[in-house]
Amino acid sequence: MEKIKSVCVMRDLVKAVAELQDTLQERLGISLNEAMVLCSIGDGTATAGEISRSTGFKAPQTSKVIRTVEGKRLIERQCGNEDHRRMEFTLSEDGRRLLLRLKTEEIPLPPFLRPLF
Repeated sequence: MEKIKSVCVMRDLVKAVAELQDTLQERLGISLNEAMVLCSIGDGTATAGEISRSTGFKAPQTSKVIRTVEGKRLIERQCGNEDHRRMEFTLSEDGRRLLLRLKTEEIPLPPFLRPLF
């Protein structure tokens, strides 16, 4: 019986995350995955591998989300200082403003997620 209950809790969690995703899209114009990439980069720089480890995304998903946030001009890509084959990402000015909004605006959480914050 416990395994069934766990699956039901996961269903509720996935539903709540989908609600949060919709709220982020409506209010800020970004997906939860895009927000996670911005948070992963923060005030510094990050490689695709570092973003992948920070978010838990697999490499193909990381590449796809990076392309999307680059297309929105929220991050910038540059060659690494020591290894020019290595790409490093930083937030653009728009990306910094959006990350600040993520950190400071009241974004309503679905009831299921509220106890976690």
